[in-house]
Amino acid sequence: MSGFGSDLHRFGLDPESPPDQAQWANLCRFIRALVNNPSLNMGTENSEIRFPEFTAASPRGANAAAVDCPFGYVFTDDEDNTWLRGGVITGGPDNETIADIALDLESADGTYLWLVVAFTANSEDGVIMPGVESIDSITEGSGTTVPNNVIPTISAPAGELVMVLGYYAGGMFIPTGCGHRRFNHCPGTVTG
Repeated sequence: MSGFGSDLHRFGLDPESPPDQAQWANLCRFIRALVNNPSLNMGTENSEIRFPEFTAASPRGANAAAVDCPFGYVFTDDEDNTWLRGGVITGGPDNETIADIALDLESADGTYLWLVVAFTANSEDGVIMPGVESIDSITEGSGTTVPNNVIPTISAPAGELVMVLGYYAGGMFIPTGCGHRRFNHCPGTVTG
């Protein structure tokens, strides 16, 4: 139990006093980190729970498992800034690395965070072909309404795919998943 107690203190929880709103938020962060941790070994009933060790070499002081959860791991740095782990977006021949994304936990409930991936579709002899020629840009956006994808056409071969990363609720950010993102284009659709 002493190992578990030390993890509670690491997440800012005080088991000696009743939780206030800040402690509940910290508890939710702790549970989310616990559940989303791919290195967590819970075993079966009557097994001990073992947590991966923190190392000084880990990015922003996070444990090594956080590196394995791109776009799905929320963490706080030493200055109390909250971040979403970055990752790689792949489309066609291009791979774009997205740095850790600063989160604004004061955003209104129901506010989504997304990336807009602008790309050029493959075309040949005046015909839109399956696939992606290039990623042109990736921009961050947020709001309560997620924009629509832009489907490439022969007259306008530039398209956009909106990748929702998560949403804000109760002063927290809830990621939509964990993993690098890949997208593709088939005439009439974009998928990610």
